[in-house]
Amino acid sequence: MLEFRFDESGIGSTPVSNAFITGYLPDAPGEYIKVYMLGLYLLYQGIKMDIRDISKMLGMDTDTFHKALDYWASQGLIQYKSSGGNICSIIYISPESVNYTHQKADGYETSEMESMFEYIENQLGRPLSPKEMDTFLEWLDKYGFSLEIPALLVEYCLQKKKTNLNYMSKVAQGWYDAGIRNGYDVEEHLQSEEKRWNIYRKVYQALGLNPDEIAEAHKNMINQWMDEQNASEDDILEACNVCIMNINKPNFNYINKVITNKGNGKPVSKPKTAAGFVAPKHYFNSYNQRSYDVKELEKRLLERSGSGE
Repeated sequence: MLEFRFDESGIGSTPVSNAFITGYLPDAPGEYIKVYMLGLYLLYQGIKMDIRDISKMLGMDTDTFHKALDYWASQGLIQYKSSGGNICSIIYISPESVNYTHQKADGYETSEMESMFEYIENQLGRPLSPKEMDTFLEWLDKYGFSLEIPALLVEYCLQKKKTNLNYMSKVAQGWYDAGIRNGYDVEEHLQSEEKRWNIYRKVYQALGLNPDEIAEAHKNMINQWMDEQNASEDDILEACNVCIMNINKPNFNYINKVITNKGNGKPVSKPKTAAGFVAPKHYFNSYNQRSYDVKELEKRLLERSGSGE
């Protein structure tokens, strides 16, 4: 019988499945990934280690190590056997061989859901993880979304270069809160959102700020002016102009006061005729300057010296 093995130098690298990298790694906690990767290394090197030594090597306690094993077991990637309450062996299962069966969303055929997943995978350029699939299906049941919503939402997040599952879930919640249920609702919502962004950018430009770095707090304040105070775009830009002309710097609290006063029927502060630095009265150049004749001053000093004054 032939025996195949590495020489005493061992193998110089540890193979990691592409299916693990694309399907499981993005959603797994960092500490758990460390456990999986070290276990894979020990597997390929044929090294046996005590759990306490492994935990110490990874800088974690044994409780965290056991939680990591439970996590990967729940994902179907490992199996472990115990004897006398102690883990005696860990079996790694190829991610490609894991038979994942996702839940079925009510009202949709399996073929329809598979088409949705295939479309989203083409958008992302990678396979979906089981957790992503379950999350998309959960949106359909929890929020009453039509089947095209997950695909449209992924497209939207791709444009923003944010495809983290937590971020996409927040967008899904926001769309639900905004009353979105189908593709037509998405179209209307995005058109309205683009109009808002145009106003945000105009406000920043009017204040001399970078329109590519709009702060969330400023967006909320502008939304408040439009939604709660019924200020028009012209009203807001006029208030920005008053702010710059009167205090010569962007100040959203000042703009808010101008808009609030106008909404309450109070007179709006008129912008000054010129913006810029106005020197205080104690500055030297604020006083009227005199012109002196140096020769005349010398003559008068000499006369005063000669007279003994």
